[in-house]
Amino acid sequence: MAPGRRAAPEPQPVRALVRQTGRVEGGDGSLWQADRTRRINTLRGYCREFGIAIAQGARLGLEQIARVLAEPHGAIPELLRPTCVLLVEEVLLRVRPRCGCCASTARV
Repeated sequence: MAPGRRAAPEPQPVRALVRQTGRVEGGDGSLWQADRTRRINTLRGYCREFGIAIAQGARLGLEQIARVLAEPHGAIPELLRPTCVLLVEEVLLRVRPRCGCCASTARV
């Protein structure tokens, strides 16, 4: 072996397939949780810009935002509405399989 080079690492045992798959699919959920929170807070900020107060909490907040977006001539401008709908749908796509708590807002 050349000076300054380390020996090859020893092979590690393979984890159970189910355990490893679970880590890859969901991990801790912390990354998704941070992304979800960021999207919901972005939606809250958009609503706040137009004088609409949205309650704290993901489920209640998303329900209120969905109701605001469902109003045909609501306070959210038509130019911003598709972006907000997309954000709500992205959050719901990831929430629905886990808990189903936001199924009522899926009609956005």
